[in-house]
Parts: sequence; C-alpha cells; structure tokens
Amino acid sequence: MIELTVDELRTGQTLARSIYRPNGEMLLSLGYQLSSDVIHKLRETGQTRFWIQEPGLEHILPEEILPEFLLNQAADELRKNAEHFRKTAKVPESMDLNNFTAKQVLKDTLRFADSLYSSRLIKIARTLVKEFKRNKAPYILHFTTSRNQDNYVFQNAADCAVVAIALGRAFQFDEEELENLALGAMLMDMGTFLLPWKLVTNPDRISFAEFSAIKEHPILGFEILRNDHSIPLICAHIAYQHHERQDGGGFPRRLQGTNKPPVKQEINDKRLIHRFAEIVAVADAYIGLIQPRSAQTSKSPIDAIKFLLKASGTQLNAAIVDTLIPLIPLYSVGSRVQIIGASNEGLIGATAVVSKTNPERQDRPEITLIYDAQGNWIEHEIFNLEEIPQMAIQQTS
Repeated sequence: MIELTVDELRTGQTLARSIYRPNGEMLLSLGYQLSSDVIHKLRETGQTRFWIQEPGLEHILPEEILPEFLLNQAADELRKNAEHFRKTAKVPESMDLNNFTAKQVLKDTLRFADSLYSSRLIKIARTLVKEFKRNKAPYILHFTTSRNQDNYVFQNAADCAVVAIALGRAFQFDEEELENLALGAMLMDMGTFLLPWKLVTNPDRISFAEFSAIKEHPILGFEILRNDHSIPLICAHIAYQHHERQDGGGFPRRLQGTNKPPVKQEINDKRLIHRFAEIVAVADAYIGLIQPRSAQTSKSPIDAIKFLLKASGTQLNAAIVDTLIPLIPLYSVGSRVQIIGASNEGLIGATAVVSKTNPERQDRPEITLIYDAQGNWIEHEIFNLEEIPQMAIQQTS
C-alpha cells in the first residue's frame, strides 16, 4: 500500500485502510473503490492523506505506536464528553467575550457535577496505557490516524496522551501515574468546553477579546475537574498548569520549572510547575507541530526537533525535551524521500517512499522507488539504506 495526498487520488483506486467520520464512525471501509464523486467528497472532509492499495507495494504496512481504531475511540469518547458537558452545564453557543473572565463563569460550579462520563474516560486512559505497554523498546512515536479538522480538538488530545505515556514510561512512571498522566493529557483543554464551540474548533483568526477568553481555559479546566470527584485531582492541576513556562513567562500563574527530570519529590514546591504538567506541555507542543490545524503547515521531523530544542529550557522542560527527541521518527512509513546521492547516477532525483523504519539507525530506513527523476511511475525496487552507505536521501513534501 501507499499513502497518497488527496490530490493524488484517482478514480478506480482501492482504499487500503478505512476512513472514519469525525465521531469515530467508519465512513469508507478498507477495499472500497474510489469514484470521482467520492474523491470530491473526501476533499471536503479536511483529511489530506489516504492509504491506497498498489500492486508491488504490498510490503508497505503502516507502523503504529497504537492501533488507529483505539485512538479514534479515545477521540470519540472525548467528543461525547464535550457534548454532554456543554448540555449539562448549559453552555451557550454564543456569548459576549469583551468582558469575559473565568470568575464570571465559575459563579456556579454546582452545574459541573456529573457533567462528565468520568468512568468511561478513566477506562480509555487505562486502555491506552495497557496497549502502549505492548511496544518494546526502542519504540518510535508513529502516528497514522486519519486527521479530520472537525475532530481536531479531540484527536489532538488523544495524541498528546500517547506522547505523555511514552515520556512517562521513559521516566519509569508506575501504572497508576501513567494512567493519571494519560487522563490529564486528554482533559488538559477541558476549560475550552465552557467557551463558544466555534471559537474552540476554528481559532485561526480571532479577536483580542476571543484570545483573552481562550487564555482563561486553564483556570476553567481546573475548576471543572476538581469538582468531579471521580477524576484524580492531579488531572485538574495538569489542566491548570500545562501553559506555564520554565522561565516563569507562562499563564495563568507564572509558575517556574527547574528543567530537571520529572521524578517524584518528597516535598512539592507550589511555586514550581508539577512534573505531570511539564510532560503534557512538551507532548502538546510536539503534537501541535506535526499535526497542526488546517490553516497551519505541519513541521517536518527535523523542523519539529529544531523548534523543541529552541523552546527547551525557557518554555519547555529541557530534560523532558531531551527524552522526547530520540522517540521522534525522522522518517515514518509512507514518507516521501528523494534520492540525492547514489553510485548509480540514474537513481539520483528519483522519488521513493519509506517502506520500513529503522529504530536503531533512524537515518537509514528501507525505501521503495515509486517515481523516476522525471516523475514517471517506475518499477518498485527496494533499497535497505543501512546496507548501502553511499546512498543519500532527503525528505520531500
């Protein structure tokens, strides 16, 4: 199979993986043959990449850190909770945000009682942790879930939970800590559920008043979660602190960090960012780089690493960033690369697709040719770069 952009889809091609609606329901199943009308409708979904069956490329299989269906389930559960919460808490679809403050909204916190399907969220967090444990080190954070902009908020939260689990495992967190970390990551933006939903889902062009209202969401999330006694209190603190910075320049309380590994302390200094929130902040930054909203351009792995290193020590905890970087895949299965160096000069300029990654040597994956230097579809020859030191590649868009 091969991963194609929506612009590369052609009538008659066959899906190699199912496509899902924003609510997690299946839209088109594996094996579905595309028509021109269906391709047109796929453009309207906001999804940009699709796995297609292709003769000669049967050996290419997506590598997943967690099964796609599980991440879709997590996103769908978050969506259902958002809908239930907004209905239970009687959140209006529109409001005057010119003088919006968290204090106004929090006058009546009793309406937050039983506003979440807490047991279902806890179950999802436990399942994510349990499934992640199936990965054996060294593991790489491959994400292959189909992206849908209508479901972005929830997919983003589910992906952040996965990255947080990976980091927690790297720092030897126990199972209960991992579950709380995952749950807190999923609920970090809980406070946005009290804002107009259009603002939450489409915040690309916003006014100063709208931006100010969004900045209140850590306070709102903290109050919502600490009033739900089924949710561990640490999850409320993750929501409260995930926008704090190591240098004290974050919000809402301008807490500081120490840039030390997030190990348990006998005495917690309330002036410092909690270690769980530091992990979630790094996870949130990374996912925002590689899976941005529709109006933004996703960063390549190298560019994402550069950004994280630049933010390390001032915005983000340096020890956590250093731990994340080896988990970032330089190449994912399906990534397009161009051959820029080879003993056979006829291969230079050809386009290949990464068909298998190499966790031990991430810069030397297995690749499969798909286009020659002139852009013509060619015989799918396979090269294992670890065995061909003279071949050089660079990632393409």
